[in-house]
Amino acid sequence: MKKFSYRCIVLLIFLVAGFAGAAHAQLVRGIVSEADGEPIIGATVVLTDNTSVGTITGLDGSFSLELPDAQNAVLSVSYVGFQTKEVPVNNQRSLVIVLEVADISLDEVVFIGYGTVKRRDLTGAVSSIGPKEIVLAPTNNIMEALQGRIAGLDITTPSGAIGSNPSVALRGVRSIYGNNDPLLVIDGVIMPTSTIVEDLVVNTGDNSTNMNVTNYLNQLNPADIESIDVLKDAASTAIYGSAGANGVILITTRKGQAGDAIVNFDSYFSLKGTPLFKHGMQGEEWLQYYKTAYKNANGADLIDISTLFGGNTYYLDAYNKGKWIDWVDEAVSNGRRATTQKYSLSVSAGGPKSQVYSSLSYTTEQGLMSIESSDQVVFRLNIDQNLFSWAKVGFFTNSTFQMNNTCSPVFQSSVGRLPLGDVYDEYGNLNYYYIGTDAGNGQLSPLADWRKDQYANEQKSVYVQPTAYLQIKPFKDLIFKSQLGGSHANVERGRYYGSQSITQSPHYVGYVAPYAEIYQQNEWSYIWDNILTYDKVFNEDHSITLTGLSSWNYRQISDLYTGSMGQELDAWLFYRMAAGNAFYANSNYKQTQQMSYAGRANYSYKGKYLATASVRYDGVSWLSEGRKWDYFPSMALAWRISDEAFMEDMEDWLSNLKLRLSYGKTGNAGGMTAYSTASGMFKYAQNISVDGPNSPAAGGMTQYTGTYGNAGIGWEKSYTWNVGLDFGLFGNRLEGSFEWYDTRTKDLLYMRAMPVTTGITGWGWTLATWQNLGETMNTGWEFSLNSRNIVRKDFNWTTSLDLAWQKDQILSLPGGDFRDNKLGWFFEGESINSVYAYKYLGIWQQDEAAEAQTYGCEPGAVKIETVEQDGDGGVHIYNANDMQVIGSYIPRVTAGLNNAFNYKNIDLSVYLMGRFGHLVEYSYYSGSASVTGNQPSGVDYWTPDNTDAYYFAPGLNYNPAASAAHFMDGDFIKVKNVTLGYTLPSSLTKKALINRMRIYATAYNPAVWTKSKQLKGIDPESSSSRYPLYKQFVFGLNLTF
Repeated sequence: MKKFSYRCIVLLIFLVAGFAGAAHAQLVRGIVSEADGEPIIGATVVLTDNTSVGTITGLDGSFSLELPDAQNAVLSVSYVGFQTKEVPVNNQRSLVIVLEVADISLDEVVFIGYGTVKRRDLTGAVSSIGPKEIVLAPTNNIMEALQGRIAGLDITTPSGAIGSNPSVALRGVRSIYGNNDPLLVIDGVIMPTSTIVEDLVVNTGDNSTNMNVTNYLNQLNPADIESIDVLKDAASTAIYGSAGANGVILITTRKGQAGDAIVNFDSYFSLKGTPLFKHGMQGEEWLQYYKTAYKNANGADLIDISTLFGGNTYYLDAYNKGKWIDWVDEAVSNGRRATTQKYSLSVSAGGPKSQVYSSLSYTTEQGLMSIESSDQVVFRLNIDQNLFSWAKVGFFTNSTFQMNNTCSPVFQSSVGRLPLGDVYDEYGNLNYYYIGTDAGNGQLSPLADWRKDQYANEQKSVYVQPTAYLQIKPFKDLIFKSQLGGSHANVERGRYYGSQSITQSPHYVGYVAPYAEIYQQNEWSYIWDNILTYDKVFNEDHSITLTGLSSWNYRQISDLYTGSMGQELDAWLFYRMAAGNAFYANSNYKQTQQMSYAGRANYSYKGKYLATASVRYDGVSWLSEGRKWDYFPSMALAWRISDEAFMEDMEDWLSNLKLRLSYGKTGNAGGMTAYSTASGMFKYAQNISVDGPNSPAAGGMTQYTGTYGNAGIGWEKSYTWNVGLDFGLFGNRLEGSFEWYDTRTKDLLYMRAMPVTTGITGWGWTLATWQNLGETMNTGWEFSLNSRNIVRKDFNWTTSLDLAWQKDQILSLPGGDFRDNKLGWFFEGESINSVYAYKYLGIWQQDEAAEAQTYGCEPGAVKIETVEQDGDGGVHIYNANDMQVIGSYIPRVTAGLNNAFNYKNIDLSVYLMGRFGHLVEYSYYSGSASVTGNQPSGVDYWTPDNTDAYYFAPGLNYNPAASAAHFMDGDFIKVKNVTLGYTLPSSLTKKALINRMRIYATAYNPAVWTKSKQLKGIDPESSSSRYPLYKQFVFGLNLTF
């Protein structure tokens, strides 16, 4: 105890007044190399009994180190991928050290939350990605680099718009209304989620307005990432308690290394190709379609083309002059190619006591549409300082500034526009009416908002995440770490709808363009973790690691919305809000706190029998009194069968075999706002009338009831079983794992409307309150396989396969199936994301005309499976009662396959991904006979000569079941990316003082194969998006100095 007190006193003195000291030392030099003599650059060389004395090897594998006692000193030499070697110095002045290749797969360190463990000692389900896999796919969002590379982690890119974010789900969806996002942890600090983000009273119908300022993944520079570990089962995530209910993604950034400074410069230029989106009909195809539609609608052939246009001379003139328009091409400025440029510079340096890593990156992007752009600057600084052999401190920070200019995507609207007219006037300016002169005889251009000062959507974001820690080792086997992390986000968005804007979507009824708005949101979050770790080995056979944790988390968000209508000059945009003649303002403030205590014990006997137990006790401010706290325990066991004596006869081919079993409980309080459980929370609105808060009636500010609390609301709880099998064959040249899991989630968090019979209402509408109800199930399996197919001096070929199958199901709901006005229908026994629609059976044929009439249909119309017969004179008219669950939007199977080849200095990787067993919606074909619209080019519609068509005939009478054709099999396989790289010989680059130089080219989305023929030419990942994905070609350069 005296020793511990002494160390604390010395540490305090050092922090206040500084400390310096040196002892007599002897200089020792050496070279570290591989078995073939190739120097190892960046190997760590430290004293075994004092790791604060150390360095790293230089470009030629050499090092020099001053040792206080060269006679008795023992050096520990290590490098990733090689076995650590201890070398006695014995007073030698020069050393030659050769490292042997290690069994990386089992000896690599895996982050498991508040600690690390070797992969061979894992008891839970954890998948990892290293820097090699990350750099294979140059991207500005790390989730895109992970797509398909971790079994069970389903990542999709639903939109190609600037600033859009991938959708992430781990092992399916568990909660109906709660949060389903995995927890993100960066360098041990939990990043804020969307738990308490509460939208202002902004009824736009446009999800892009509902900003989530906690999008921290976009704020990371992928080049700064050292490793990514994904915790899947409850035994692994329970240490994070309620926050880890949906899995945990642990990201570790690069740190400085002792030795000579290493400078890396990375740059790439990307060129985006044509959007993967169907164009509209033109010319003969368009004419044939409307001739068919006219005949079906009128029962006679079209004789005079002027009849089709209903006497509109503008339409007829444009047709006669062949003024055809491809709106998709026009949207991207006649073949304009969007570009991205990125430049990243990093420095890693340090000595025996101080290590520093710093990086700066700049990314600029020009979108497919001419008024889209984005600029981002990211700065990172990681500092570690060894104060003594038993104490060190550190500081990490990541700062991001980003500015986006976006516009309403026109791809969706342009497909259905008349493809005739003049996009530009004689002076090259965009026309407001591209055909005709007013709404009576013409049409507004879908590009009209691109005219000067008619539409603006600008967002500026600043994100800062600082972290500081103090770590001391008061005793040999005990480590205490205190870490304080924070995050600040400031987001400001300005929008303007000009006097001739076609968007015309101000947020409040009665407000019309010109309309300006500014939305600001500020978020502050702090988390303070105190971690105590005891790590001890007893009698060489028994090892135990005990971890204790206390964690405090505070978060506050304030937001402000202001709107102004009627300003005189469009050129003011949203910069002169006071120039309007009608105003609206609203603001919110909210804060939450969370306190947690946790403990974990890891035990190993001879490395064969492994056990882990943990428990976390969480309390949150936003749940009801008496139910704010709950505990989340877990238990895991593992057996390394391959280490048993009875397996010795198989060791020639069976390198590793480990069986794992785990069970745990996790919680979820996400999705709720800060004051969701409080009754009597009032909102304020302007111009309130008895028709509701958004009605344009005279009057001042009005207070009305906004929420109705539930004093009994508590945690949503998940209980998970996980069985895993890890295996390695032939010296682990073939290795993999298999996982089976089953999760039951109970007391689902759900905001449900209050029954009208209660008499509890707001200002003219029914109130909703949070409830715990129902139960869901998630079950599935995951399979991962890694193979080193060919390992030669000059040629290597490796393959990795990730495959996952999952099924989610609602087991019970109070009162059975019900409909949510916001989220849709929920059904017992079906998926949470079920598709409730008409079931498509094909098209009624001519020889079925009599039967079709009994359903109110005719040949060429959609045929569906009926559910209820109304018995109306033998005729059943398709209606809403025929709708049923026809599938799910969630894929049943996801897969990823990567092949990497290295021949001398050439590297090639080919990555494929696929999603299977789900439906997608593609609703651009309407079958309309109105000549003012259009249809997708190449659409396969029914005619008497094309009876095998998928889509119904155009121009038929309205049929509510026609939408059945919009839902189709979403199965697809795509080549996600192909990368070809070349590393120049060091004999050439070193002449220019460059240690390593690599050039590469990457193609994104070069090929897609879809099961449904109707999806040919588009990317099913974004089939229902207003902004399509695109092919992309990247050219990059990596330099190391």
